[in-house]
This record gives sequence, C-alpha cells and structure tokens, in this order.
Amino acid sequence: MKLLLKIISLILIYTNCFGQSPPSNSFFVIHCDPGYADVMHYKKLQQMIDTASAHNVPLTIELSPPWVNFILADPVKLDSVRSWQKRGHEIAAHHHGVYHCFWDSITNFPIDSIIANQPAGPQCDSGILSGAMKTFWDNLDTIAGDSLMLSWGSTDDYPAVDLYPNIPYRTSGGRDSAVQGFSNIYLATHGPTTVGATTYGPYTTCSIDYYFIEDITTVQEVRDLYNDSTGYSNMYNTVGVVTHVFNFKQALAAAPPNYYYTWINFIKGKGCQTVREILRKSSVCSSVGIEKIKTNADFKIYPNPASTTLYIVPNEGHGNKDYQVEVYNILGQKFISEQSPNSLKIQNLENGVYFVKITSEINETSIQKFVKQ
Repeated sequence: MKLLLKIISLILIYTNCFGQSPPSNSFFVIHCDPGYADVMHYKKLQQMIDTASAHNVPLTIELSPPWVNFILADPVKLDSVRSWQKRGHEIAAHHHGVYHCFWDSITNFPIDSIIANQPAGPQCDSGILSGAMKTFWDNLDTIAGDSLMLSWGSTDDYPAVDLYPNIPYRTSGGRDSAVQGFSNIYLATHGPTTVGATTYGPYTTCSIDYYFIEDITTVQEVRDLYNDSTGYSNMYNTVGVVTHVFNFKQALAAAPPNYYYTWINFIKGKGCQTVREILRKSSVCSSVGIEKIKTNADFKIYPNPASTTLYIVPNEGHGNKDYQVEVYNILGQKFISEQSPNSLKIQNLENGVYFVKITSEINETSIQKFVKQ
C-alpha cells in the first residue's frame, strides 16, 4: 500500500512539474486603423516590422481600407509590402463596421441602416459612405493577392454582411481581460443575415482570439498567465495579442520599458507564427482552408501540375459569358491578367505554387491552385 501511494505521489509530481506546458502557438496582430494612414504612422509600422523581423517574430498585419489606398498610391510602399511578405509577415484585412465608433466608410449595409446604427457622440467619427466591401477586397487583392487574403479582423455586430466569403480565417478578441489572449482554434458561423432584399451568409470561419496590449501593464498581464503553465495556460494551444500602430512609441534609453519591445523579447522563440500559418495547420480548420474556398463550378483548369500551358475550360451552362483570369504567386504578385482566355502561357513563370482567380461577369469568383513545374 505504501509503495502504491508513493507511485501515485510520484505520478502527481511528474504531472505537475513536467506534464503541463504553455501554448505551443503564438501570434501577433497589428491593426492598421482608419484615421492613421499617413506618413508618420507608416514609419512607425515599418519600425515595428523591423523590430519583429530582427527577433524572428512574424506579424499578421491587418490593413484597413484607408491603409490599403494609402499603400497603393505609392509604388515604393507597395514594394515595401512585398519585402515584408518575403520576411515572413502576413498581409490581412481589418475592418471597422457601421456599429463601430470609428467606421471606415466601407460597407454592404444600405444607407438607412448606416444612419440607424452608427454610434453617436462627439468622440465618434461616423464617416461618409464611400463604397461597398467589394471595393476594399479588390484593392486589397492588388496588395496581398488571393493567396494571402485569408484572414481578417473586424468589429461588427453582424459580420456576415461585410464578410468576404473567400476569407476563411478570422481573428477576434477584446480588452476585458488577458484571458482573452488564450484560446483554442474554433469554427464560427456568421449569418444568414438579411438586410433589405439581400441575405448574406451563412459563412463559416476558422477563428482564433487575441487580447489587446497597449502598455507595459497589459503585457505583464498576458505574460503572467502564460508563465502559469501548471494552472492556466496549459489549457490552451494558442496565445495571441494585438496592438495598434498608433499605440507604438519608439523606445528611448532613459524611458521606462516599451511595451512592444518587451512583448517581442518575451514571445520570441515561443511558437511564433502568423495567423494564417497557425490556422492552416489545424485539423479544426480543414473544412474551411484555402483548398475549401468556394469554387465556381463553371470552370476547370488543367493540367495540374503544368509546365508550358494551362487550359481554362468553362463547363456546360456557362454559355458565352465573359470572365477575367488572373494568376498570382504565393506572395500575392500578379503575373497574368487576361480576358476570357481558353489557355494561359506559363512557361516564363518560375517553378512553384500559383493561384488562378477567375471572375465571371456577374462577379462570381473561383480561386484554384496549380503547380508550375
């Protein structure tokens, strides 16, 4: 009996000391909010990226519509985005919906819904309607390409209305407690939501949560929970945080510890990945990953792999409708754009993975992957 109790005691000690572990994945999201798409904040973002790169911490950079327009207006900035992608950072989408105090002026909601639902108050900037969501997605497409337009973070009471169906991954979270930064990957269905005569969704996304860090106190809150691997953080496989570009301040030698640098130094080497990388690898997301993006059955592409020519074949029932074909690499760079082709010459493409985006004249989209060899 004594021997049995001793064995049980040893098992408990082993479990408490060695059987618990902190999350195996971590991610860091940067919100590029509307109202801050300017030269000063762009320089701050660049410094944030340089610091993270130096510590091998990849960032998920969520761009709001004004940031997308700001970058597209300058070829030099667009080249910088390409360099960020090559360094392992993810370009994603960020959206402030009509229920947000600082709406970004892009939505699928009709004007009467915008007026009814926009928060009031002197601190809010209600914005002026500048277009539907397709405008944002098309512009982001130019920066990120379909291969990277896979994750987004938004603040909206009815996300199905503005959600782009071809984005299967989503970030969410809040400021209430640091526990929000710890989660396991989960599926969330948005919609169906009917606004006027249009019904949006249902769309299913693979989701993961984050906690806002904005100062050294919020960093310490997450760090304390992470270090509690025997009592708390072992229950979760992922820790995620988010901050804004406008929160970032350059650290000065004589200043107190800067929260951004403090978190980067703490989290480096602890399973750091982009949101897309974490969710793609999860079996939970297998039903909504890039291979499961809704494909328009009106088209087929072959052969796959291909070496010199890729054929585009409309199925029966497509008729004589026009369609636009674009080819992107995994960095989102566009190499081919043709109107209603039956085939594409691809012999000049480097070997690797590419994505074909086929858009019909009624804006139905097919995204298909092929290998050039």
